[in-house]
Amino acid sequence: MAWLRPAWLESAFRAPSRLAPRAVPHLASRAPPAFEVRSSPNKGLGVFATRDIARDAMIMRDPLVFRYDEGEDYAQRYRRFTLLPGATQRDILGLAVGQNKEHLEAVAYSVLSSGKGADSVVEILHLEDVITTNGFGIHADSDSPGGLFLNASRINHSCVPNADQASFDDDGYKVMRANRDIETGEEITTSYTAHFLPRELRQLLLGRWGFTCQCPACDPSNPFSRSHERLLKDHDQLCQDACMDDNGRLKAGGAWPYAVLKQAATRAQKRIELLARHHALRKFSRQAYVPVNLTFGSTSCADCV
Repeated sequence: MAWLRPAWLESAFRAPSRLAPRAVPHLASRAPPAFEVRSSPNKGLGVFATRDIARDAMIMRDPLVFRYDEGEDYAQRYRRFTLLPGATQRDILGLAVGQNKEHLEAVAYSVLSSGKGADSVVEILHLEDVITTNGFGIHADSDSPGGLFLNASRINHSCVPNADQASFDDDGYKVMRANRDIETGEEITTSYTAHFLPRELRQLLLGRWGFTCQCPACDPSNPFSRSHERLLKDHDQLCQDACMDDNGRLKAGGAWPYAVLKQAATRAQKRIELLARHHALRKFSRQAYVPVNLTFGSTSCADCV
């Protein structure tokens, strides 16, 4: 689709990047913020702790500024965006963009083919690039609407992050919590991919954000990377049970023989012990603990989480 690369399309690819200096501290409480947005070496902007943050403590409660639905008409979505206050529009358009040309070409083709929004196609492409790069699912299920959150979107990726998306509360805020103790001045990171994926697949999926991860888990020369990959491989093998789903949890609604459940519970307990070895995987040990506890009333691994 080379014909889709005229000057107006190329200009969309030069939209503001993560290097844009604007940072917008939307605070949900009167307490001093636990974070600040500032320059991060080789990453543009990032989020950094302004004080020591304890494990499980809330880092931010960030308000939803724009909601969107998968499959929504691009022109209609842009029209809704233009109804936002001007300052909010500028803040959103100042977020990082991944400049995924294949995706933008597909959006441009859809807009031009439909005949709707053709006069605003550059602006539509910029908004869609921002959404693709910065959007969060509002709920856990895959059909959840998406949303933009100005501070959470500034958090950079790590395959061994120190923060997790805790929830989207009823008041419309994205809650981020520490998964280990974080020191003052330390960069706050979260994972853009599923935690259980091997390094090669993580790198492939991260390509949509336009960068190559250089975290300790992705550096083949780092001993931690090798041990981390072995842990993930061992975990994957422990998930190979007929009564477990793809996330390693007990399938709902199944009628399983006692021997099968006992074997699954034993494997789940071993998974807990594996996952508890690293802070970024501890929250999944809580999920693994569910079938053990419900099936056999075991509490022997409660201290692991």
